Amino acid sequence: MSDDNLTKKEPFLSKNGVLLGKLGLLIVVLYSALEWTSNNYRLGLDLMEGEKCLPYTAYIIDLNDKDIRKDDFFAFSSKGMGPFYRDGTQAIKIAAAMPGDLIAIDKNVRINHQKFGEMTHLKKGGRLYEMGKRVKDYQREEIVPEGKIFALATHPRSYDSRYWGYVTKQQVIGRAIPLF
Repeated sequence: MSDDNLTKKEPFLSKNGVLLGKLGLLIVVLYSALEWTSNNYRLGLDLMEGEKCLPYTAYIIDLNDKDIRKDDFFAFSSKGMGPFYRDGTQAIKIAAAMPGDLIAIDKNVRINHQKFGEMTHLKKGGRLYEMGKRVKDYQREEIVPEGKIFALATHPRSYDSRYWGYVTKQQVIGRAIPLF
């Protein structure tokens, strides 16, 4: 076989190969997660199409590590996140503010005076705006109380603590470790 024929061949990981490779990796991760005792770890997947709230798709959730610190990814059981999520839905966010931090919410979200984002769902055309909600319904400035976590995500249109409030320590499932 000549060198020309080698260069004309389809790369091993072509477009379909990359997809199959990702699917294979996902299967390996799922199988490994099932092999671990469910008392220690759980798999967290964000399979949402389009705009993702966080930059990762798969997480290993350490059920034994509930000592969440600022900027950690963590999983929790949703409560009061209606109308978008039913109570008990597993969610993953970032611990953006912890007890003692100052949060301020008006048309923007600030933590300890640093801007973290806007209230995009309350802008004209936003989901909550269309439901009759306005900035004044969410406006507040307060210190995060003990036993609470203010959870945000990286996407500007994330539905997070700026809209539904704090996550309690009792809701925490465990630390979420990003895989890919």
